[in-house]
Amino acid sequence: MNKSNCFIITGGPCAGKTTTINVIKDLGFNVKYELGTQIIQEGQLFPYHNRHKFQEEIFLRRRRLEDSISDCAEVYFLERGFPDGQAYYLIDNLTPPDYFQMLDLSHYKIVFLLEELPFFENNGIRWENREFSQKLNKLLLQSYQEHNLPVFPIPYAEPKLRVKLIFEIITRNFPNITCP
Repeated sequence: MNKSNCFIITGGPCAGKTTTINVIKDLGFNVKYELGTQIIQEGQLFPYHNRHKFQEEIFLRRRRLEDSISDCAEVYFLERGFPDGQAYYLIDNLTPPDYFQMLDLSHYKIVFLLEELPFFENNGIRWENREFSQKLNKLLLQSYQEHNLPVFPIPYAEPKLRVKLIFEIITRNFPNITCP
């Protein structure tokens, strides 16, 4: 049985996910960063060359990552979750593999869907644009809802205000979890 309490921070490219996760980490919480960025930085696989192979690699690494924290009772904040891969298949008009529907995501307590920033910044890894990000956000919402997970949209705000809102939602829904 999976005992971990995972809160998902997701959103399209340039939504402020990493910045939000970094603020949460600075407050002393366990965080796990987006795997796609790590894979791109390794320079072997790229989503724009082969989406399927890229998403398979993310899936395998995410499985290892989440298995490594599944037996602890600690709180984790994950930058993206399994349903993000499903959304990326859909945005490329590809059929997601069946294994997405067989996942046990009971350790995902709440999903926080970050709305886009009012600007779009290319960071050398990001190749998408604002239109892609907006379309992906809709598919992310759909993918998480298909797994019956509670999704809370987090509007654009300064990072510390976003984190404050996230912690307020957690405290309201999980009073046994202490948030600053």
